[in-house]
Formats: sequence, C-alpha cells, structure tokens
Amino acid sequence: MGNFYREVIQKDPRFRSSSRVNDPNLLEPVTRQAVAAIIAEAKAGGIALLAFETFRSQARQRQLFNEGVTQLANVGVHNYGLACDLVKLVKGEPSWDGDFAFLGKLAKKHGLIWGGDWGEPAKPHTFRDYVHVQRCTVADQKKLFSGDWYPGQDYNPYGGVMSTGETPVPPDACATAIGRIIKLTRPFMTGPDVQEVLRLLQKHGYYGGKLDSIYGPRAEAATYYFQDDKGLEIDGKVGPLTLAALRK
Repeated sequence: MGNFYREVIQKDPRFRSSSRVNDPNLLEPVTRQAVAAIIAEAKAGGIALLAFETFRSQARQRQLFNEGVTQLANVGVHNYGLACDLVKLVKGEPSWDGDFAFLGKLAKKHGLIWGGDWGEPAKPHTFRDYVHVQRCTVADQKKLFSGDWYPGQDYNPYGGVMSTGETPVPPDACATAIGRIIKLTRPFMTGPDVQEVLRLLQKHGYYGGKLDSIYGPRAEAATYYFQDDKGLEIDGKVGPLTLAALRK
C-alpha cells in the first residue's frame, strides 16, 4: 500500500471522532505487525500488554489537551497510523504503573521508537511518554506532518532500511519441503521451510522482518493477521490451509 494514511485512515469514519480508538487495523501494516510482536514477546516473558490507543484524531487530541491530560495541543504520529500506546493489563484493567523500560528494549528490537527516550537515550528530553511506541523518528516527524513523506515498508527509524537478511529462497525451492506445521515454539522453529513461510508472508505484505529462517513472535503475529484477513482459523500456525492461502 502506497500511503496508508491517505488510502485507509482518512477514509475511515473514525478519522474525526473524539473517542479513543484501539483498533489495530488503523495501524499501518508494519507498525501493526511490530506492535503485535511486542505484545506476544512481552506475554512470553510474563507481562500482559494492552494496545490502549492506536489511531488518535485531532478532535480527541484537543479534548485531552483541554482536560489537562496531555501537554500537546496538536495530534502527532498517532494520527498517521504509526504509533500505539501499550499499557500493562493487570487483573483485566489497564495500568500505567511500574517500570516500562522493558518496552523500550522490545520497541527497538522490533524497529519502533520508544517514547521513554525517543530513540536517543543519551539526550535529555523534556517530555517522555513511557507507554508510547512509534514507527517514525522525531527528526522525520516534520516531513510526515507536512504531507511530504510517509514511511515505506523498508523504512528503519534506526537508520538505513530494514534488512531482509539472507539471500531469498527461490519461489519454488521449498514447494514440497514443508511437511510440518510451522508454529511458535521454544526454542524457535528454524529451517528452509520456515524461511519459505517468511518469504510468502513478506510477499503478501504481512512480514517486514529478516528472512532469517526463524519463526519467532514477529512471524507468528504476521500469521495471525494474514489468517484473520483471509477468513482462516486464527491460531498463528502455518498448516496446510494457511500455506495454501499463502501460495495463492
């Protein structure tokens, strides 16, 4: 998709809503995938996270500012489907309590900027947002807000472009090699069949990570979204039906 903001967000009926929105479908695909991977990895480490807010309209930003909830009168990266607020889920309720340093580590691992240091931990910051992650550097925000730029699939906020890792497997090299169900395990499943699955997920626009032959949380999250979009059983596992859909 060329520009998720123009093609999806601006056409959504919630674009001018003053209500809180936590729909992951209003995150552009790479951001959505990274957020899902962060949630899955945090869960594996014993921390339940909740996507509290994804898209935010200017109307809601102004409302929060008037209520004294935020220091910012104008909406930022949230408005473009490139940011998410992730809070802890404690006894079924959202919580902002405790240390969120773990979120900074997970955000960087999955290619997002953490609001706790804005991607520049050595610099002093007058404003910190410890539950916030975004797929845009502070330096790139100006051209994002002006409408001159929107990040592509290969954009890497930590510099350069996202690497696709090893040399891609030829399209039909593993056509008959996948004889097992690919799923998230500990240790992670690896092999040429996994690399083929990653290549197919990337081809369909659901996976933006490395083609490293490892089926980790980010790959599982991509599978979830693919299955959901295709009307398949949503279990994060690549069995015969999911594989057949991927090969179409």
